[in-house]
Amino acid sequence: MTITDKQREQLCWIVSIVLICSSPLLSQLAFNHYSQFRFNPFYLLVYPLVMAGILAFELLLSLGSPHRKFWVKEPSSTVEQRIANSQTWTTQLMERLSQADFQVEQTGPDQWEISKAQASAVHAYQDHGFEGKISILTSSIVTAQVSLTMKDTLILDSGELDNLNHFAHYLAGSSSPRSTTNFPFTLYTAVVLSVLSHGLGYLEHLAQLSFRLPTYELGFLGAGSAIWMAAIIWQKRKELTGLRVAIATGVAGAIPFCALLFNSVVQLAFS
Repeated sequence: MTITDKQREQLCWIVSIVLICSSPLLSQLAFNHYSQFRFNPFYLLVYPLVMAGILAFELLLSLGSPHRKFWVKEPSSTVEQRIANSQTWTTQLMERLSQADFQVEQTGPDQWEISKAQASAVHAYQDHGFEGKISILTSSIVTAQVSLTMKDTLILDSGELDNLNHFAHYLAGSSSPRSTTNFPFTLYTAVVLSVLSHGLGYLEHLAQLSFRLPTYELGFLGAGSAIWMAAIIWQKRKELTGLRVAIATGVAGAIPFCALLFNSVVQLAFS
């Protein structure tokens, strides 16, 4: 079973709207249940555990798909394309590389090495680092050869291998450019954190548990991650998708947390 980024974005959008609609009830329960604000920063350590759980779930999904791979170290793609005019093809190649912010070094007649440094934070496919070699092979048929390598290890392929192969074909001139917008894994994690926050909140209040669950800490993490990702998606809106999900998830995670904080302030003011 394979879930595309578009399907994941649509699913997370529906979930975030459901959370917003249920937030007033959870806020009312929080307002009635607590007399003072209590926030345990130790519960913030659950964040990496949630990310690991999501990754494990995605790995299980990938087992049913023969086309989806995991733990691929420095994947590469090699394309050979027959060309009619080497000079025209070379001019078009340099334009494509310039548009993609690649560095080019000529190593010989009709031979080049290309590279692109990895961004400080990888949120989209274009943020990865790349290197490769390009050459024009002259025999009875003039052929261009493009070898492209992604300088990273893919823990789980979510479309990067297909994008890499398509981009190699694009550089060779055998395909047209296409949009490669991604739904960030960090935003996916924020949605899951908000869902866990709401679920634990209802369990804690309706079951009237005598002990605390990390309800509002998870909501704080979910809202904070979503707001952070909203800023990044806005800056890279040509490469990332999910702005509406980030905004909705930020609101859904923040409402119960703010209700608890407001209740604490009211109690202290009138005590």
